[in-house]
Order: sequence, then C-alpha cells, then structure tokens
Amino acid sequence: MTALEISEIFSLWALNWPSAEMFQGGVEMLDLRCKLYAEQLSDVDYWDGLCGAALSLKTRKYAPNIAEFAEDIQTARGKVNSEIEHAYLEARSAIRLTEYSGETAEQAIQRLPQRTQTVIRVMGGLEAFMPPDKGFFDMSGFIRTYETLLRKRNMLTGEKYEPLPAGKAALPGRERKSNE
Repeated sequence: MTALEISEIFSLWALNWPSAEMFQGGVEMLDLRCKLYAEQLSDVDYWDGLCGAALSLKTRKYAPNIAEFAEDIQTARGKVNSEIEHAYLEARSAIRLTEYSGETAEQAIQRLPQRTQTVIRVMGGLEAFMPPDKGFFDMSGFIRTYETLLRKRNMLTGEKYEPLPAGKAALPGRERKSNE
C-alpha cells in the first residue's frame, strides 16, 4: 500500500477512534505515521488492506499498530480465500453428484448460493467452469472471477457487488502471491 492509501484508511479509523494517540501531533506526525505504515505494508494490496481495516474497525477496541493491522489483513485475506475455496468445492461437488442423482448440472447450479451462480455465469457458464474437453474444473478461473467480483464490493459498508456481464471470459485480476 502507498502512503496515500494508508491515509485513506487512517481517515476511516480516525472517525472510529478520534482520540487515538496515533492521530495526535498534527499533520506532520500523521504524515510520518502514514509513511511508516506504508513502508511496512508496501507489499499489501490496497483491497486487502481495506478488508483488514474493516476487520480492525469491527474487532479492535483501539486503533491497531502496524503488527496488529498486518494480522488483521492476514485474517481478512484468509477469510476471503476460505470463502472462495468453499464456494468452488461446493459447486464442484454439486455438479459431480449429478452423476448419481439424475439431475442435470444446470439444476445443481440453480441450488448454489447466488454469488456462486453469478461467478459461474460470468466465467462463461458451465462449459467454462467444467470444459467438456477436459476432465477437470477450471479452479483458477473460478478463483480469479470470484475475487474480481468480490473486489467490486465495498468492504466497509458491505454493499453488494455488481455482477459483470455474462460472457466475459478473461477477467482482470491480480495473480495470487505464493505466500497467500
């Protein structure tokens, strides 16, 4: 994250913790704190930082120091990864179970949570999620699409994301870091 991005997060925190020591000392001190946080969290994606900031607002009694904020970012990232993995496994299992239940894959998809249905639709439908010419599901495409849609959600207010138009096969998105 950059110092500017940290300053935006600090603005939110200052509303929640107006008398916190970290916001005292004037603009020069605040600028130094922003630069220090940014230097220590330079490898953190801004969206992940917002997720961590939202978690801090919900769970901490006092404004977090750098280590606590980094911990909140990791916790929030873990929750996102877990949500995506759960949705993928649930969709894959539902489709695989159709072989034994007698229903179609399309019927199985209709029983999935709305967000998972949207991800599959935005990927390009069942043929993109489970290409007929391959014996496996497109996990990386599912993860990339799901995260792209999540990034369209306001992490602080929880407002719903706006689904992308169907048929967008190649979605923009950051590649996952190997340490995530």
